[in-house]
Amino acid sequence: NQLLPGDRVSLGVSVSSGNSGKAIAVDLSNGTETPLVDRDVTEIRYSAGHLVYAEPDGTLHAMPFDPETLRATGNAVRIADGVSLTGTGLAQFAVAPNGTVVYVPDEPRSLVLVDRDGRTRLATPERKNFHAPMFSPDGRRISTDFTSADGRDVWLLDLNGGVTSRATFDRDGHDAV
Repeated sequence: NQLLPGDRVSLGVSVSSGNSGKAIAVDLSNGTETPLVDRDVTEIRYSAGHLVYAEPDGTLHAMPFDPETLRATGNAVRIADGVSLTGTGLAQFAVAPNGTVVYVPDEPRSLVLVDRDGRTRLATPERKNFHAPMFSPDGRRISTDFTSADGRDVWLLDLNGGVTSRATFDRDGHDAV
């Protein structure tokens, strides 16, 4: 779930069966649900005037969206294929306030950045079994975790310098926020 600007409406997925369902906006004052996308999704996020959502097959889309009227303002565009899904079906992507998207592709395991014009680039040349990427509030760093011989820990990636630094040392760090 994610609150839209104004903190009165939340995005979510109403799961009908399995790990996907209908993308909805829920008015927190009265519980009214507004459908957002005409296909099943596993996750949905809002950033910089767009909804970004993943389908159960790992396809990632961006759609221009007005958070005030809760309506699309343009057609959805496919921005990535093969986004990694967890065992519970959650898509491994995050969006920054400026509209940049990061996702973990199925193969090979890397972190890929997608800008607002659809250009992609590797966030780091490192190839690991990255999991649960999340942008920092300023969009300049990404937290992620991966399993290595030393266990599973959270790492921070500085997008300006490309330097990664270890954030947890307990061999059980994961899903940082």
